[in-house]
Amino acid sequence: MVIVVAIFGALVTLTVAQVFMRYVVGHAFMWGDELMRVLLIWGVLLAGGLAFYYHRHLALELRVQGLPPGYCPAVEAVNDGVIRARHDRQRPAIGQDGLNQPWLDSGLK
Repeated sequence: MVIVVAIFGALVTLTVAQVFMRYVVGHAFMWGDELMRVLLIWGVLLAGGLAFYYHRHLALELRVQGLPPGYCPAVEAVNDGVIRARHDRQRPAIGQDGLNQPWLDSGLK
């Protein structure tokens, strides 16, 4: 969690610095936009993983909010099962040596 907070803190700091440099000084950092893009992607991916791990994902909260308290565990269990099933189905093909080698299934060797 500390890493996610640090990434988003760096993203905000870099964004403010980039805006200041561009509009006040007149020269922006050449690498600023690319670094902000990378920080945003990594921050979102890591935060999404943490949200799923702690059951704080937005989809879980929205579906359970309006239900009576007795139904909440059942809805969460079904939702977790659907997410895990989709994750298992979308996993890439793994070769015998443990590397991702999708061409093994296509007959190209």
